[in-house]
This record gives sequence, structure tokens and C-alpha cells, in this order.
Amino acid sequence: MELDSISEIYDGSSAYQFDNKIILERYPKQILNRVRSRHSLLELGLGHGFSAKAFSNHFDKHYVIEGSEKVITQHNKLLKEENIQVIHSYFEDYVTEEKYDLIVAGFVLEHVENPRLIVKKYLEFLKPNGMLAVAVPNSESLNRRVGVHAGLISDLNFLSKHDVDLGHLRYFNRQSLTDLIIDAGGKIEFVEGIFMKVASSIQLQRMNLSPSIIEAYCDVGVSHPDLSAAILVGISSPGGT
Repeated sequence: MELDSISEIYDGSSAYQFDNKIILERYPKQILNRVRSRHSLLELGLGHGFSAKAFSNHFDKHYVIEGSEKVITQHNKLLKEENIQVIHSYFEDYVTEEKYDLIVAGFVLEHVENPRLIVKKYLEFLKPNGMLAVAVPNSESLNRRVGVHAGLISDLNFLSKHDVDLGHLRYFNRQSLTDLIIDAGGKIEFVEGIFMKVASSIQLQRMNLSPSIIEAYCDVGVSHPDLSAAILVGISSPGGT
């Protein structure tokens, strides 16, 4: 898919921006609670810019790979202010001799043609004690389960028009993500949930939840990855410890 053609989904105008913002601001915090060393970070994709901002100033070196020139332009101010070095490349094409303490593939694997290739490739760029953190939308989340029972979606893996517009090719659940990681040669260090989404995006906005309640739903989701809106997995390299 031509990345510039879907760059407008990152301009903040999406109807799903409310819960996207919750999830995208939350998962970097969960990763930072787990990371061992904070010398070098490589992120795959700029997206909405939430994670880049959340990770900024936590690492000595902060790099982001981004394939869309339009997305880079949209976040040019952020990149300069936070001293983030952007690498204009497709994930599949990136080659480096450098090794990283942390590599983050936040909401990437549902977009790419070959997610196994991405996991296997970026495990090779980790330092011996480094971590690859992967976050993906969960097909078996509470809100999607309710959607199936209510007849709003046909099955848990159903891709809505919004999913297609976002460039989603698939959903994952805990088992399918685990199988992919193991097949790619990774070792799972931890699995967490990201945000216990209890209603649809539109319903959540109408509920006018307080920040403390939203935070509570995020906290509850950590220990319930099978029901959360998204899944976060920490992966070590084959030769790591």
C-alpha cells in the first residue's frame, strides 16, 4: 500500500481518535515500566506522533523509521523539538549495523504484508539484553465480543470500513500473536493488555468518562490481555537473556 495515500488518518480528524489516543498514549508507559536499558530506541512508524512524544527524553538516542514523507512533514515540529532522528525508509527495507536496547513496533503488524518477516528482521537489531515491544489490536477484545453477540459485526476478525481505511490487513489475538512470535524465533518475556474498552468509540465519547476512570480501565486491562482493546508483548532476541 502507498503510505502517503493513508497519511490523512494521522491528522487527528478520525471519529475513532478518542480511544486511539487513550491506547497510543498508554502503551509507551507500559513499555517504559519494562525496559532494561535506555540508551537507544528505534520506533517503527510515526503514526499520530503520540508514542514518539511519550518516549522522547527517555533515551540517549531516539530514532524513528517512517515510510511516508507526508507523515514526516506532519510531525516535523515534534521531531525537531524532541531531537528525534527520523529515518525515511520502509520497515522491510531498513538495514543497519547498529544494535538497539529497545525496538518498538506499535500497531505495525496488522498493516504489513508479512508480519513474521518484520518480527524476525528486527529481533536481529537488538542488543543481547534488548527488547522488541509489539502492540497490536486484539480481535477478542471485550467490545468486539459484545459486538458479535449484538450482531454489530459478523465475527471477531471482521474488518470494518474503518479498518480498511486505516490500512489494516488483519487482527490478532493472544494465541495468533504468540504463534507468530515463536515462529519468527522470538522469546516472549511478558504479555499485557492495553485499555479495557467497555463500549464502542462513539459510546465512550458520550459517556464523558473522567480521566481517573479512563486510567482505571487502562490499569485493569494490563492483567487481562485477552479482553483488552490491544495486546502488548515484550520479546527478546534468540541469543538474548
